[in-house]
Amino acid sequence: MSRYHRIQSQAPITSIEANQERDNSLYQEDSVCNEEFEDGISESLDTQSLYNRNLALFYLNLQCKHHVPSSVLNVIISGIADIKDLDKTHLKEKIVTELSHSSFNTDARLLESLDKAFTADLFSQAHGENGVLKSDYLRNEFYKKEFNFVEPLSVLLGFDSRNVKRYCHYIPIKDTVKALFQDASVRNQYLNPKSSCEGVYRDITDGSVLKSCELQRGNNKSLKLILFQDAFQVTNPLGSAKKRYKILAVYLTLGNIYPEYRSKVDTIQLVLLCNESYIKSFSKEIILGPLIQDLKDIETEGLDLGFEYKVLGSVIAVVGDNLGSHWLGGFLENFGTTQYRCRYCLCTNDNFYQSPFELSAEESRSEENYKRAIKYLNDNEECYSYQGIKEDSPLNDLQYFHVCMPGLPPCLGHDLFEGVVQYDLHLYIQYFVKVKKWMSVEEMNYKIRHFPFSKVDCKDRPGSLNDKGSKLNGHAIENWCLLRFFPIIFWRNILDVEDEVWKLTLLLRELVQYVCAPVTSSEHIGCMAVLIEEYLHLRKHLFPDVNLRPKHHFLSHYPQLTVQSGPLIRVWAMRFESKHFYFKTCIQRAQNFKNVTKTMSYRHQLLQAYLNAGSLFPESLKCDNAIPFSKDIYNTLIQSAIDECPNLLEKTLQCSRGIEVYGTLYEADMYVLVTITAESDLVLTLGKILLILIDKEDGDIYHIVTLHDAELISELGIYVLRTTHGPTESTCIPHNTLLDFAPLSGYNYKGKIAVALKTQICDV
Repeated sequence: MSRYHRIQSQAPITSIEANQERDNSLYQEDSVCNEEFEDGISESLDTQSLYNRNLALFYLNLQCKHHVPSSVLNVIISGIADIKDLDKTHLKEKIVTELSHSSFNTDARLLESLDKAFTADLFSQAHGENGVLKSDYLRNEFYKKEFNFVEPLSVLLGFDSRNVKRYCHYIPIKDTVKALFQDASVRNQYLNPKSSCEGVYRDITDGSVLKSCELQRGNNKSLKLILFQDAFQVTNPLGSAKKRYKILAVYLTLGNIYPEYRSKVDTIQLVLLCNESYIKSFSKEIILGPLIQDLKDIETEGLDLGFEYKVLGSVIAVVGDNLGSHWLGGFLENFGTTQYRCRYCLCTNDNFYQSPFELSAEESRSEENYKRAIKYLNDNEECYSYQGIKEDSPLNDLQYFHVCMPGLPPCLGHDLFEGVVQYDLHLYIQYFVKVKKWMSVEEMNYKIRHFPFSKVDCKDRPGSLNDKGSKLNGHAIENWCLLRFFPIIFWRNILDVEDEVWKLTLLLRELVQYVCAPVTSSEHIGCMAVLIEEYLHLRKHLFPDVNLRPKHHFLSHYPQLTVQSGPLIRVWAMRFESKHFYFKTCIQRAQNFKNVTKTMSYRHQLLQAYLNAGSLFPESLKCDNAIPFSKDIYNTLIQSAIDECPNLLEKTLQCSRGIEVYGTLYEADMYVLVTITAESDLVLTLGKILLILIDKEDGDIYHIVTLHDAELISELGIYVLRTTHGPTESTCIPHNTLLDFAPLSGYNYKGKIAVALKTQICDV
């Protein structure tokens, strides 16, 4: 009776804290109804059920997050069982000994009762003859039953050229979205979307494409689906199996989630895994068929997400590198010889090389001229391509999405930092070394290796340079770091600040700051357009023998694309590509290549079930060393800052010299941007952090800072601190009023402190 008629008033059980402390395996029992039956059966069953659930989460943690193979997990369980048996035997002997010393009658019945009690422990019950966790198969069945597990589907693609059945693995996107909305934080962000004022762009939702979409226009309650597609290697890319195990992956995130949470890898959901070699045998329509059908259902029928209404939604962007985006969009993928390289306009190579900085609005791709090109191809079957289009995209079957919306935004990582910056900055360095002879490559490498990067910046330290080849060796973030800190590292070697190539380097650095800004405005987009046009003109003029690349042309579209899709840093592929690491590690640990897409998809969905068991998002604030704040023990600078905010003393405050907010580290002696004190942006007010206060009840954050003016040194593109506003002047700055979330580190420049901005600041 108790199995099928549980207590209905039992409170929901939350078995783990699903944040970054999850790995500590602190599984705590929440409030469970303690109403007792006369026989006590229900209470024992609930205790065993809760124990099984927490133990299963521990096993899931080992298997899916830390990639412990099932065979190793069985060894761990067996070892724990043996240890517990020894412990129970020892404990029983101690009980019998203590009872005998107290003249208690230890007869056979007592010993028999002790045996029954010790063999009925929760661990033994979970792994015993009828235990739900005794084998790998039963554990997997338990995971599916108890947790929010979305099972991957094996999709039969057909027979390949060798008459072998081929499959891909698809995770139903409708079930994935429903599982996401089980999380209270996702529901809260969906119901309380952030909005920007007119002319300000903070996210993709502020772009004109979304605002003009019939479904999304004025409908804050619609689902905004962002897809990502890319191919990655799960084996050694230089090994013999490099082509055999290259996997096409499709991921999903929601535009309804705030950007600061959307960048977390755990919030990125898996949609599809398929061996890339199957693309040659089977069409995109077959591979993406189940996904497209589900997306159509979401557009027309909506999803039941627990609200009083069904939620409609559509795809608002498909992120990826150029090769993948052109493949998915039906464009030509050969960027070397084709005349039409761009998926945003109809500009030809010849036109671009003649006038790289001139774009005509009439040449922009649109849904209309795309359809005309497809019609031309259908009417002329002997023609392979027309205006850079070779076939229709299956995504165009959707009602509210088209690849020319534009629905395939650029990736700054691939286009800018592994394209324009990687090739052009290397070209300029070659000029400084070989033509101007300001420094040698060896000297530059020595300075990079020994430059005192701060704790925040050192993780992106650039790699070594070389005087051969045509590009930098680093990946996207390393190239960004080198460009950003180039003037501070090598300022002693820049012997002529009026040199045209040096000015071109600073121009590239400045336009990168505008392009990568997480918040921008119409005025800043206008400045970006001017900088890009000037840069392309000077780049062609100063290095006429080095051809511009297709990615230089993509750069010319960035201002218009920012208006259409919001800040481009919000839709770059780098955060999605971080997801690849999980699958690579999964296969490397499993060493099972029989059906890699099945192994990876199943293991990933178990991981998502584990993450969904608690809160999907980590805590926004992380502070490990906070202590209660007492004003009297601090110096006069901190006391005077507190006196300016008397309301603070009414709060329950904690203090720390370092915290993490949405993954960004703030520590004492770092600088935060307080105000822009001149209309020309030549003078900034920076705050040097002395102490950080946290409101224990509300979670509000306050920075106690000393104020400093920083003036732009235009010949180097860096800001140098003046004296403080006053010898004892300090203030308290609420964290949510900072002009930029990125803290800055100070570096030595001629005995003064210099800082290098990461992005251009939009004071709105």
